[in-house]
Amino acid sequence: MLNIMPYIISYTCIWWFLFFISLPIGIKEREVNTKDHYHKEVTNAYIWRKVIIVTILAAPLTYLFKSWLDHALLNLL
Repeated sequence: MLNIMPYIISYTCIWWFLFFISLPIGIKEREVNTKDHYHKEVTNAYIWRKVIIVTILAAPLTYLFKSWLDHALLNLL
């Protein structure tokens, strides 16, 4: 159990980092003009697609990060 905890923590941190990076990407907007008030309205943000893509990308990045971190820490000894 103790060997898997660093992977879970790393995966969670990397997943949230990638998710927040992906939020502003690919948002569809439409322009709304009502009585001298002009603004943009979000029509589709594709949240579920972003969640799936980030979940897939975070797995190999977690392994690479954990391997690099272990190697860096062992070199410090």
